[in-house]
Parts: sequence; structure tokens; C-alpha cells
Amino acid sequence: VVLSSNAKVAAAICNGSLDETSPNTDASYELIHFDLENSTLKQVNTHSNTSGYSKPGQLAINHDGSRVYFISNSDLDASQDNSDGSAEVFLYDTHGEGSVTQLSNFNYGNYVESVSTDYDGKRFVVTSRGNPLGLNSRYRDRIFSGSYSLGVIEQLTPNSNYYAKGSAISGNGEYLVFSSNESLDDEKNTNGRYQIFRMDFEYGIFQQVTHSGDHDSVSPIISNDASRI
Repeated sequence: VVLSSNAKVAAAICNGSLDETSPNTDASYELIHFDLENSTLKQVNTHSNTSGYSKPGQLAINHDGSRVYFISNSDLDASQDNSDGSAEVFLYDTHGEGSVTQLSNFNYGNYVESVSTDYDGKRFVVTSRGNPLGLNSRYRDRIFSGSYSLGVIEQLTPNSNYYAKGSAISGNGEYLVFSSNESLDDEKNTNGRYQIFRMDFEYGIFQQVTHSGDHDSVSPIISNDASRI
């Protein structure tokens, strides 16, 4: 479950039959959009196959709940083809008619997680092993970024033998945090442990935040102004 920062909207992936106008008779995992002010809800999609519902970061919501990013294995966008059932990023946008748009073409099984969006819901980040831009030939966990209008547009972490995961974006949309076992800045991560890194979108500079010796540091979150991690 995710809650908008104005506390007026929530969203969840659920296999219950909650919307009387759209009975979930096959108990599939669907996106439910809750209007908390008016005590109403809407089941956004039907007959889905969201097998990764228990993975971290399957949902992200902007400040007023008008944009909800979610990960699904279903073919929900008629303009795209997700017939292979791979996990992809989708956007439910309540602006206009409340459409669902497929924003990624990772085409690599269920290795997609940790979707996060900024305050306005215009930019998002996500972790995947896919190779949508031709820059992840090793098919390791990488961090990707994109926009609500263009979909995935950039791979942010390098095509190395290491991994990067647990992506989260600051509310102002200027910084990214994630964990990686790679050495990404001058403070050399030589022990192979997962450390927390921060990256600014303007310059693409990585800053190692933790220096764990015997254990991994994972699953970071970041404040709206990126001053606290």
C-alpha cells in the first residue's frame, strides 16, 4: 500500500474483490485506487498476472495521488505488446480519462522492482535486469530513469559485473539513492559489500554514503529535499 503525501489517496495491489462495478472473480492481483476523501475506490485493471506483487517497491504514488506507477506482468496497454508476460512499469494517470500506459520494455522475466517517483509524478526510477536501451548486455540489476510521458529513457548505473538495486528518488526529483556492491566513486568500495550511494541527476556524480565493512547496506529512502537518507 502507498499513500499520497496529502493523505487523500492510497493505492494497493490486491487480489480481493473490492470494486462492486468490476468483480475480481479470478482473484488476480489488480491495482486498486482509493479516494480517501470520498470513501470510494476503483479497480483499475482486470485479469492481470502480477506475479511480483510481494517484491519491494511495486507501487509509487505522487503527492496528490493523480499518478500511480506500478509493476505488472500483464498486457494492459493496447498500444504496447507485453504478451511475453514480462514485468514492466505501468502508469495509472487520473488526468483525462484515467488511462493505463506501459512505460518500459524490459522483456526480462520478473526482474523489475523498486519503482519510485518524485513529488509531481513526472520522473520515476526503477531497478531491472532488462536491457531496453542496449546498455545492459550483462543483464545485471541496473537503475533506470524515465518520465511519465516518455517512459524509460536512461540507464543510470554502468554495465559492469556488479549490481545496483533498491532505487528511490527524492521528492524534488534531483537525486537518486540506491545500493550497489560496485565502486562508483573515489572512496573505493573494495570489500564487495552493498553500500548506499547518492547520485545527482544534473551531473551524474555518485557519492558513497555508507562504508559498511562486514555487512551490507540496502533499501535506502531519501527525503524530499535530498538532505537526509
